[in-house]
This record gives sequence, C-alpha cells and structure tokens, in this order.
Amino acid sequence: MKIKFFYTFLLMLIITFMSMVIISSKSTGNKTISKIGEECIYKNYQGIAEIKNIVKTKESSFQASVNGGPGYEGYEIIFTVQTDEKIDKKFVQESINKEQLFLLANSWYPGVKYIEKYKMKKGNKYNCNIKIIEKGACNPVLFEIAGLDSIDYFESKQ
Repeated sequence: MKIKFFYTFLLMLIITFMSMVIISSKSTGNKTISKIGEECIYKNYQGIAEIKNIVKTKESSFQASVNGGPGYEGYEIIFTVQTDEKIDKKFVQESINKEQLFLLANSWYPGVKYIEKYKMKKGNKYNCNIKIIEKGACNPVLFEIAGLDSIDYFESKQ
C-alpha cells in the first residue's frame, strides 16, 4: 500500500513539474530568434541552397509500395547550403559543409509532380533560412528553403 502511494505521489510530482516548465516558457521577442513548440528556440541565419542532384533511387521509389505511404515513387533531391554569415558552432559548419537531402515535412520524398510544380532542377539556387538550435532538444540544424513548400502533399493518394 505504501509503495503504491509513493509511486502515485511521484507521478503527480513529475506531472506538476512538467506542467510548470511548459507554462513558464516564453518567447524572446527577438525577430532573429524563432520559437518552435514550447521547448526549442532557434537562431536564424541567411544562406543560399543549391540543388546538386535529383535522382530516383531504390529507397525513394520504395515509398510507393508502403502501406499508408504517399502512393507515388519519390526522388532524392540533394542540396548544399552556403552562407556568408559567421557561425561559430562547429556542428553547424559540419552540417553546412555536407550535402543535405530535401524531404517533405513528413519525411516523404517529393515525387515527379512536386518537382515539376516547383520547377526544381539541378543547379537551381534558393534563399535558405538556416535555423540553429539555441535552446531545447530538437534538431540542431534545420534548413528552410524559400519557395519550396515542404508541407505540400498534393500528389499523395487520399
């Protein structure tokens, strides 16, 4: 009986603490810092993304056969990012210096209709917002490419 009470008390204490943490989170109001969710704060840097390759692979094609998947074969879209802004964090430089894979927000590969709609081709350059984690346990580096809607799921089967 005492053990059950102890675990119930401990659970209530944890729930109370977590609620206080969520309620006490505040936005900084700084336009160069954006807040995602309740725990992650990112600082924004400007850069240029360039498409290096668009290719259908075994992995990207496989999504057409996945139950609950988009229902179309996808393409791997490889891009690189460059910035003139000074970013002192080593892990950021490592991310920027390697090729990146463009995926839709739900981790699907874009299909041929998406590529056509957004006129994507090798060599295209886009303004890119480089989001660097300042606080929280989210992805340390995010890339938002201007003009490419990563939540445009129009070509998936409904």
